[in-house]
Amino acid sequence: MMKLDTRIVAAALAGMIGAHVSEPIGFTPKLSLHSELAASWMKLVANISHAADLLGHPLVAASFADSLARGLLLASRHPFSRQIEQAASLPRSAIVRAAGDYIEDNAHMALTVSEIASRCHVSTRTLQLAFQRHLGMSPMAYARRVRLRKVHDDLKVSDPRSVTVASVAHKWGFTHLGRLAAEYRSCYGRLPVETLRLSH
Repeated sequence: MMKLDTRIVAAALAGMIGAHVSEPIGFTPKLSLHSELAASWMKLVANISHAADLLGHPLVAASFADSLARGLLLASRHPFSRQIEQAASLPRSAIVRAAGDYIEDNAHMALTVSEIASRCHVSTRTLQLAFQRHLGMSPMAYARRVRLRKVHDDLKVSDPRSVTVASVAHKWGFTHLGRLAAEYRSCYGRLPVETLRLSH
């Protein structure tokens, strides 16, 4: 027997459909193992005991519980099943636009794929596939490119007497200045310090 906290299941559902759920979910009493999703979920549950030590770690337990809850919501029938199906069929170009907007607005933060996916109400796999299909890169590679552009834009308008490349780089999450310089030159044809010197 396995028990999942109803709050975890409700939070997982909210993340999948993009809306807060205040009412009981109301699962159907039976889970049909003729469904591939249900059978796969049951196999996952049956093997939990083999990873007990790892799943006892707080950094793993929460995300795994969320995955179990999402799997249950996909594998079973309930009043929100249709909304989940509609969310899953969201055009991937729309997913990329939503993720791109979020990355633009939060480029100064230490973003993760999981966080971006959660904000877009899709799975991390769906997010990654959408970015590969439409942009030919991962979400994190795109985020790094956005931050590089932010660095470029700041350097162009900064006063070299009071601003350094390091301060701008750190503002946008770059800690390895040598790697930043190489990426920057590859993209803009000059070093960051040269852009800064030309700003005034």
